[in-house]
Amino acid sequence: MKHSQWQLTASQRDILLDQLYFPDSPIYNIGGYIVCDNIDSTQLAQAHQALIHSHEAFQMRISQQGEEFTAYLSQDLDDSLPVIDFSAEADAERSAKAWLDTQFARTQAVFDTQLARGFLLKISQQQHWYVGLSHHLAMDGFGFAIWVQQLADLYNGEQTQDDARLSLDEIAQLDNTYRESAKYQKDAAFWQAYLDDYQGERLPERYFSDTEQQHSTRAIYPLSRTVFDSLHAHAGCHKLGAAQVLLATLAYYFSLHTNQATLLFGNPSHNRKTALQKQKLSVFTSISPLLISTQGVDVMSELVKQVAQTQKATYRHQKYPLGQLLKDQQHSGEQGSFFDFSFNYLTLNFADIHFSNKAARFHYLNANAEKIPFTLTVWDNNDTDLELQIDFNHRYFAQADIDAIEQRYQRALAYLGEHGLDCALTDLPFSSPAEQQWLLGRSASPLSYDTELSLHEQISRQAQLTPDAIAIDMPGGRTLSYAQLDAGANRIAAYLQQHYSLSADSMVGVSTERHAEMVMAILAILKTGAAYLPLDPGYPSARLAQIIDDAKPVVTLTDNPAILQGLATDTLSLAALNDAAVSVAYQPVAHQGDNLAYAIYTSGSTGKPKGVAISHRNINALLSWADTVYSREDYARVLFSTSINFDLSAFELFFTLTRGGTCVLVDNALSLLTQPVEVSLINTVPSAIKALLEQAGIPAGVRVVNLAGEPLGRDVVNQLLRDGHCERVYNLYGPSEDTTYSTCACFTQEIDHAPGIGQVISNTQAFILNDQLALLPYGATGELYLGGDGLARGYLNQPELSAERFIDNPFYDPEVAGSSTRLYRTGDLVRYQSDGTLAFVGRADDQVKIRGFRVELGEISEQLSCQAAIDSAVVLAKSGANGTYLVAYVQPAEALDEAAHSDFISAALSELAGCLPDYMVPKLGRVIPHWPLTANGKINKKALPEVDPGAQQDHYVAPQTDLEQAVCEIWAELLHLDAAQISTTASFFALGGHSLLSVKLAAS
Repeated sequence: MKHSQWQLTASQRDILLDQLYFPDSPIYNIGGYIVCDNIDSTQLAQAHQALIHSHEAFQMRISQQGEEFTAYLSQDLDDSLPVIDFSAEADAERSAKAWLDTQFARTQAVFDTQLARGFLLKISQQQHWYVGLSHHLAMDGFGFAIWVQQLADLYNGEQTQDDARLSLDEIAQLDNTYRESAKYQKDAAFWQAYLDDYQGERLPERYFSDTEQQHSTRAIYPLSRTVFDSLHAHAGCHKLGAAQVLLATLAYYFSLHTNQATLLFGNPSHNRKTALQKQKLSVFTSISPLLISTQGVDVMSELVKQVAQTQKATYRHQKYPLGQLLKDQQHSGEQGSFFDFSFNYLTLNFADIHFSNKAARFHYLNANAEKIPFTLTVWDNNDTDLELQIDFNHRYFAQADIDAIEQRYQRALAYLGEHGLDCALTDLPFSSPAEQQWLLGRSASPLSYDTELSLHEQISRQAQLTPDAIAIDMPGGRTLSYAQLDAGANRIAAYLQQHYSLSADSMVGVSTERHAEMVMAILAILKTGAAYLPLDPGYPSARLAQIIDDAKPVVTLTDNPAILQGLATDTLSLAALNDAAVSVAYQPVAHQGDNLAYAIYTSGSTGKPKGVAISHRNINALLSWADTVYSREDYARVLFSTSINFDLSAFELFFTLTRGGTCVLVDNALSLLTQPVEVSLINTVPSAIKALLEQAGIPAGVRVVNLAGEPLGRDVVNQLLRDGHCERVYNLYGPSEDTTYSTCACFTQEIDHAPGIGQVISNTQAFILNDQLALLPYGATGELYLGGDGLARGYLNQPELSAERFIDNPFYDPEVAGSSTRLYRTGDLVRYQSDGTLAFVGRADDQVKIRGFRVELGEISEQLSCQAAIDSAVVLAKSGANGTYLVAYVQPAEALDEAAHSDFISAALSELAGCLPDYMVPKLGRVIPHWPLTANGKINKKALPEVDPGAQQDHYVAPQTDLEQAVCEIWAELLHLDAAQISTTASFFALGGHSLLSVKLAAS
């Protein structure tokens, strides 16, 4: 029978909608059990029956009429207390806990049914467990504590509070009054302003599972009462609370862990202010945002004070519904939890629960379905040790991670308990002495090698050992033996010596298509003592001019001098260098290992590219490591597919030729789709190997696949190994400034986690440091600093930038073999995983990788802003089904009609293409008449609108023929667009296509 109905409170509605959105999730199951010794089960059942009839929470039902949800009371109650007997089981407690896990993992019905029930588990003749299980719609955790206490009171014959003095209907009316009040509007404005400037990155998922049955686990640890009391005393000296010390310490740890100065915590509140509310079984709790910043804070007491002040400032606004706040922030359910962390300190005293003077032991339970990655609940029972309950989501943490976090957290709390709150934050000993020593020792064992031996000497030696062996194999059947390669290089080197004054560190440009003469030219330049400078003939003239003006090459070897016409370099046509043109013999020159071998130019944040200067010794260090990893069979036939403008080419070319293997020379890795060749080792970027996998383009017989230059997904690793495309997959990481590769992870079987970047290679050191160059604790995220024999000399002709990025090593120890005097600041954020390997987290700046090439977003924005028609610009990197892509947002110098926006963007991007390489030119753009700003007046990048690729078309022309319709459908599939969006006049590249996708397009 239904009585009067009322609207749900905002909190209840949020819970219900979320439950309906995730109908199979038991996340809103709450409750627990109490362990009762020598209890009268009949008397307990009577107390349970009385409890059910005395509280509206058990009578409340939820009803749905269309899109409306209401609540009502029903007297149709199940007041039974079923007994489940485990006493005959071999391990009764274990069986009972398994039963509990099953019950709490089941999703409950929510409409027109009782939402809370009790059970009695018989463990033995002397022990029973009373179990309470409720849906969160009926009550919160505080309410369940009332349930337990009043059950004990009823059992003991004590009078309980009258539940009817505050009805659920009245609670709903008060909530509705609040939502229609000026206070509600004021709270909404507060939270909007409070979160306006928050730009924090979400905690990345680290682990993957094929099952969603269990999202989280609860780990429980004791916290010493002695330590807590010391913290309480120290906090009192500052007029602060011990709970705020616990929260501040946790926030500082995770600030280090994530390398974020500001963290967003979920801040639960029971919202029970009156005596009646504190006796009512219902839903009052809420969770609201709490921003904690460690920026500019050096002392622990100051951080705790800031936490206290922030809690006080947000406290009066905590009633604002979380569901509405998420709508205000445009956060939807499929995005996961709004919070990465949550902290709750509870002082519910269950030590006072007795049944006939016999103490009962209380245990809260949950459904192991927590969405928030990390939740710490501190239970304080006032007289015993406290309990740390950590609920962790399996996609973000493993049990080993949580155990380590708990140990570091407790170590820091013990330190604060002993030394007080006036210590420096950096003094907190999150790392144990053993961990500290381990972190300082993160370098591979040094390998001895000839540091003075040049690359060309090694290749010439190979030509003497195996003159007839194939050095270069090219499509079409053309090959070049080692003897022919060496002779051709000598001929070019002789001509250069005869006509140009070259010495150590002179720069000589190479601007050719990919053919055998390109390799000869590189080898010839090295033979003269000079270094080669890659100049991609596909680059815009303006970009080539920037590189040439900076590097100042003495001459540039090319097969198309017209490309370099008007630029500040002499040119020498390789086609003109026949035997008749060379009248002298090549004369070997003196050489030192620190002489430059090449300079590769990468994107620069200032708008100017920078040349990384690499020596022969640097490359030899890399090659000495490669000798320990790859066998002769591995490098027998290496795919030489990478542009010499990209540092992966140094491994492919020099490791192969100095060791006597064959370079299989192709235009690029995707050439394998149309020119199948026999190779034993492929060295490329993940996006290229993914395209080859999709088009079945990996040749049979490949032993090793090296992947570098971009983040590697586990699906690529697993497909390569599962389908037998190779025996080993290497995930290789390294900036150009550390000679191609710095770390290495090897996979020989499928994995269930994101592939890490492994451990440092030989003759390399790695440190994870904060902004003050302090060593971060194990597991914390920080900037990676690299040292060792692979470190570049610096940036060519840019001493200030070199000094900024290449610094003195604060941990240098001359007594330690392999200790590096210098370190390179990579700008990459990494952390150590539980197995001691490194995981790549992201960038500390605006640098991204596009198809393996380093791209500084600031350089692109700067180039756009320099255009006369543009006032300012922002370029963002977005992730999509086809990898990372760039989007340009521009503000015109003068107001534009909306109809002119498309043409304006097209013109701006076209002009940009004349200055930057193709991979740096956004294919999508949008005019922004007025920048969205944060409260501090900065451009709010989060508020910039998404760009619709279809809007990049001048006008829509529908397909008229079956062929046109088929092409539109193919484009739609490749670009992940609606076919109805694609005009027959559209540009594949303007819609977001790129070179890798064009290969798929051709295959289609």
